[in-house]
Amino acid sequence: MRLAHAPIAAPPESELCCSFAQFDAIDLQKLQHKADSLLWDGIVDGHHYLRHVALSGAQIRYLITADMRLVGAIGFAVAALTPKARDRRVGWDRQ
Repeated sequence: MRLAHAPIAAPPESELCCSFAQFDAIDLQKLQHKADSLLWDGIVDGHHYLRHVALSGAQIRYLITADMRLVGAIGFAVAALTPKARDRRVGWDRQ
């Protein structure tokens, strides 16, 4: 289900048919504004195989541009909400 508040990200004018090495500049733009966050949500919802799922816990999200052209979105979140419980379950200790 598409997020009701997320704009649909405009598809690229054409597919990227080259190596990223051919671009002069590839930048990650950290999301800092609500509009950027909604764009990120729309891109992930429209292009990720799992669609948009809210990231949990501590997270950081970026929009990716190549030569000032939006080419993607990436986000990182904590691997587990309760690492102590996970560590106990898999048998890890502090050593």
